[in-house]
Amino acid sequence: MVNETTSQTPSWREFVAEKRRQCQQKILREWTLSEDLLRIPSRLLKYDLPRRSGLLSNLELDITDNHTATQLLAKLASGQVSSLAVTTAFCKRAAVAQQLTSCLTETCLPQALNRAQYLDEYLSHEEKPIALLHGLPVSLKDSFCIKGLQPTTADSENNIFGRTLNPHNTSLTAGGSSGGEGALVAFRGYISGVGTDIAG
Repeated sequence: MVNETTSQTPSWREFVAEKRRQCQQKILREWTLSEDLLRIPSRLLKYDLPRRSGLLSNLELDITDNHTATQLLAKLASGQVSSLAVTTAFCKRAAVAQQLTSCLTETCLPQALNRAQYLDEYLSHEEKPIALLHGLPVSLKDSFCIKGLQPTTADSENNIFGRTLNPHNTSLTAGGSSGGEGALVAFRGYISGVGTDIAG
């Protein structure tokens, strides 16, 4: 006799597949790498894939490659560069990093772009930044509890998201519970990441 309740309950593999699908959908289709670019060289950072991919403009490469957080904050506050331009640049680079290193869990790229647009409108109307870190994109470790998001992992290798690769040498894991943050910041997918010690 088959237990109907058990047979109708999805397996953990089905939950994992659905979660991965949801995360993938948050990366814009035009930011998806071609198959030939997904063949990861072992020294990913030396390969300069953000430039080779053609996904980032020269301005976006400059924003993500050549500025500190302090420099970007000054430009954002003065209106020299828009929040949307900065956020788009880092979101694109984070999307590339994710496809190559599996460094992200809950991806909030659409929300980040919407918030950046709001901040540009605020700066235009109020003629001042909204707060100290106005327009600066940051990433947060998965262990932080944020409304609407699921904190799921205490390590950078798990059954939901797989293994986070080290962008300095992709034959190695990024390691530890802040490995995703480390890989993302090393790839300059975000200029600042908030991590913790001892799995949060």
